[in-house]
Amino acid sequence: MSALLGQAQKALEAGDWSTVKASFEAALEQQESAEALAGLGNVLWWLGQTDASVRCLEHAYAAFRRRPEPDQAALAAIYLCLLYRASLGNFAASRGWLGRAARLVDEFELVPLRGWVLLCRSVACNDEDDPVAGERWAREACQVARESADGDLELCALSELGAALVAMGSVEAGVALLDEAMAGSVGGETQSLDTVVLTSCNTVISCSRAGDFKRANQWIRAADEFNQRYGSSAGMSAIYVAVPDADAAYERAKAAGAQVTELVDRDYGSREFTATDPDGNRWSLGTYRGPANGG
Repeated sequence: MSALLGQAQKALEAGDWSTVKASFEAALEQQESAEALAGLGNVLWWLGQTDASVRCLEHAYAAFRRRPEPDQAALAAIYLCLLYRASLGNFAASRGWLGRAARLVDEFELVPLRGWVLLCRSVACNDEDDPVAGERWAREACQVARESADGDLELCALSELGAALVAMGSVEAGVALLDEAMAGSVGGETQSLDTVVLTSCNTVISCSRAGDFKRANQWIRAADEFNQRYGSSAGMSAIYVAVPDADAAYERAKAAGAQVTELVDRDYGSREFTATDPDGNRWSLGTYRGPANGG
């Protein structure tokens, strides 16, 4: 099994997701292990199989708890918190997994993961239109990251802090932090591919909400090598962004020179419009956040 897991790791570094998937599946056929379940869950997300990814990570969490390995269980819970929120729009499940991760970190004094729990709290607040709290949690996460020399956490926390500042209207200060986080991410500072995904998503969403489509496109192009190698969806030509105020976003898009359609109210409760930027990329912006946001 160790040879198969090593093969999967090498394929992961090369962005060869089909080989990674086959290696983890072969390892699981020999013997079910928490590591193989967690690895398969990760690669399934990259392949766009979100539901299957979640099931694997949940099984991995349970397996880590049985050993017990609370640090690995807490890490799986953190991944599930972010997956349920970002990929499935299920805020209730996301909050539940955040609570589980926080309890494990506190109970077992998992100091290295404390900053990641703080980051998840910031993500949750920013997603749920509470950027003031999002800023507070992000600043705490930044402090922990610097104290623990966790580069991935620092870049993610800077990105969340930037997103919170943009949402509060401090656009210049916010985009400066988003730019810094992106530079570190695509410049090779990270140890985790997920850091590039999180910082890219924050940058694209925050810049589009601020009407700065040019900056968003510049970073999408800067991340082209990463997107081509790993197949990230951050460089898609058609992007949907949930916004709290569609009318304000509409005015910002017009002021930025985008070609915009008229605002429409959809029967599923969204107020939205489409903007085409000068580079021809199409952006859909609306108030709809998904069918299962957990209230």
